[in-house]
Amino acid sequence: MKNHAKSYTSDEFFPRYAIFKANLNAIREHNAGQHTYSMSVNEFADMTHAEFVAKMTGYKARDQGVLRAANTHGPHTHMTKLAGALDWRQKGAVTPVKNQASETQSQTSCELVAE
Repeated sequence: MKNHAKSYTSDEFFPRYAIFKANLNAIREHNAGQHTYSMSVNEFADMTHAEFVAKMTGYKARDQGVLRAANTHGPHTHMTKLAGALDWRQKGAVTPVKNQASETQSQTSCELVAE
């Protein structure tokens, strides 16, 4: 069981709860299958996929022409041959999943509990 402190207005509660229930059903359905990973309820369980993407992704496209212009000088004789494969887990470069949300993002609170 996980608790995530959230608060809602009376108008927000039932729509958020409906989204939470739909996500909980999707989590249970996924975990009932044979996958290489499992899913669980977290602080985003009351958000739709579109809401999550809008809030948590901050990709800002860059002008690719500027980046390409920086790489036009050649020939690239300083390059070495790359390995056919590289397992970053063996190099200790892969860490456990963590929440990387910005500390400046607003935090809401209400308790949604899944059993």
